Amino acid sequence: MISTRFLLLASLVLVGGIACTGSNAQNKAGRDTDPVVHPWSENDTPVWDMAFLPDGKQLLSASDNGLILCDVKTGRIIRSMFNSPTSDKLVVSDDGKYVLATGGGGIGLWEISTGEQISFLRNQQNTIHAMALSANKRLALVAGNGRHEDHFPVPTGFPHNLDLWDTEKQEVIQDLSVRKYGAYSIALSRDGKLVLSTGFSDPQSKMYIVRLSDWQKEETVREFKVKDFGEVSFSRDEKLVYSVGNSFTAWDIETGALIHSLQNLGRKGWPIAFSPDKRYYITREFEAEGSPSWVTIWDLHTGKVVKEFEKGKPDRNVSKIIFSPNQKLIALAGEHQLLQVWNVESAKMVWDLRVLNGTR
Repeated sequence: MISTRFLLLASLVLVGGIACTGSNAQNKAGRDTDPVVHPWSENDTPVWDMAFLPDGKQLLSASDNGLILCDVKTGRIIRSMFNSPTSDKLVVSDDGKYVLATGGGGIGLWEISTGEQISFLRNQQNTIHAMALSANKRLALVAGNGRHEDHFPVPTGFPHNLDLWDTEKQEVIQDLSVRKYGAYSIALSRDGKLVLSTGFSDPQSKMYIVRLSDWQKEETVREFKVKDFGEVSFSRDEKLVYSVGNSFTAWDIETGALIHSLQNLGRKGWPIAFSPDKRYYITREFEAEGSPSWVTIWDLHTGKVVKEFEKGKPDRNVSKIIFSPNQKLIALAGEHQLLQVWNVESAKMVWDLRVLNGTR
């Protein structure tokens, strides 16, 4: 049975920046348009996902209204990509020029500067839980549900498909699903050669496995066992593999040696995301289901709390939290138009989209 923790972590991405308000935009995905009215002011749609572009100047968000690109300083809409309705997952390329996003019955690769869709991958999965993109945008790794479900021993709802897409050919080039493990969290090396995933070691036990594989050679490079599932990631130099759940573990890819381990991190809550430098991670904590929650930032090297926000702030509608690229801000997203930016040092809120839009 999948807990609230799984639902909270079902999809993670990089976020940050300033909220999107106002109008005066040009939609280059089709034709020039009249000033765009911000769609979130018209309904109570959740903000499902978002990504802060690498230069820190623009914010891209995904919701039931599609993809919206905004200017960080002014909050003005730069572009509305309404050809991609009901988008709930996105990944921005390393160079900030492209975005891989769900919508329209599949996954689209968009050029951010023009708003043009340059590739479309017809979805072969019922639900997409996580995505990753190679540095050259040629390969996309997608985890979700939809195929082989009757044959999987993993619990219902746990992601069990893992596909590798060629974005130029617009087709799946390899089914990487490991039937007995599932694929909860995934990562792809920048060159697209190594695939990192975490899933069950044995569905009947409480052990999980972090698997590093070379998809071209069709072989497993490393396997590491952990006591809880969480997020997996490569280090910046891609020499280490990280796993963070209620414990934090780091391994050396070349030797397989355990480099660092901290057990029993956190209290009642669940890790949300790594910081860009992989030094910190964020949890949304709570004393009991339905009770007020708060944000805590942890040092992965010491296991100690470095910042704890006031209880009840943010509210419990939060489903995503992440650091901005410079790690001075955190951004929050969730149900009921929830999109906020907070200052890490002061633990004070910078803005709330609902206030800016006059809906709160």
